[in-house]
Formats: sequence, C-alpha cells, structure tokens
Amino acid sequence: MSDLKTMCDACEYIGKKLPKYPIIFEIGCTYVVNQDNLINTSTNNIIQQIVIPKNGMLYSFDINSDHINICKRMLRDIGINWSEYMDFVFGDSIEMIPIVVEDLERQDHYIDVVLFDSKEHDEDHMVKEFEGLKDQLSEKHILMVDDVINPNSIKAKKMMPLLQKLGYEMFIVPTETGLLIASMGYKL
Repeated sequence: MSDLKTMCDACEYIGKKLPKYPIIFEIGCTYVVNQDNLINTSTNNIIQQIVIPKNGMLYSFDINSDHINICKRMLRDIGINWSEYMDFVFGDSIEMIPIVVEDLERQDHYIDVVLFDSKEHDEDHMVKEFEGLKDQLSEKHILMVDDVINPNSIKAKKMMPLLQKLGYEMFIVPTETGLLIASMGYKL
C-alpha cells in the first residue's frame, strides 16, 4: 500500500480486488482537468482501471451540469467513449442516490465501490450520502473518501470516524489532498 500515490494507483489497486461486473458510484465527477495530472483525477481512472477491465458500470453524480459537460469532454479528449461505461446522474446527490439505489434494488444489483467527493463546506453531506446508499452496498465493498488530509476541506470530517465505528479496515493514499480507502470484507 505504501507504493500507492495517485488516484490511478488507488483505482488499479481496487480493481484487482473486485469481481467482474462491479457497480461503482462516484459522487462528484471530475471537472478540474489538467491534462498533465490525469493520474489524479477520478472519473477517467475509475473507468480505465476498474470499469473497463472488469466490465463494470459507473454512476457519476453531480449537481452541476457544467461539471458533467467538462467531464464528458475530458473523457472524449482522452479517447474514452463514456456512454459505454457510465451514466451521469444530474442533481443533488442526496435526492438522486435513493432513485438510483431503488433501480438497482429492483434489478437485484449491489454497489461494489463508492467514491465520495461531493459538496464542500458541509461536514454532514457525505454522511447523508452514505446513509442513502448503505443498504444497497455489496457484502464486500470498498469506499473511497477524497480530501481527508486537505486542511481547507471539512466535507470528510465525519466520514472517517463513522467508518471506523462501523468496523471498516482503512488506510490513506497520500495524494495531494488525501484519499481514504475503506474496505468491508476485502483485505487491504
């Protein structure tokens, strides 16, 4: 784990642990795009390191349509036909997660991986997102929480203690802002 330094590394590591056909939720899509730093952006690495090799599906939630359009353009620019691998879910994650979860439940599908990287300046938002999807998590699943060592961020403040209390095994990847990887059922 000490050799993991980037989002790309983390996604590759997680991808090796998962079964075929994983379902991934990304809450907050990539919208700050620096072509020289794509190893640290989430959407492209989730697709390239997990979704494509495992024939999975990504649901990427964002409340900002400009963010979604930037993300679509970035994926097109690097040669990823995103519509084959993912659905963008536009709207407030707190409202939209239950709708997608209900659809997955009807199909008897479960969520294998979640990346929490949404609303800044609200330490309760991420916990509410987790509460909205926790019953549809696979028995074995992995959660990622971004910005855990970012001194300017409070959005992950309550997630780490909650996951510890629930018995998740976890470690932090020393990306620029810190990426928590938490597992239930997988040995990290």
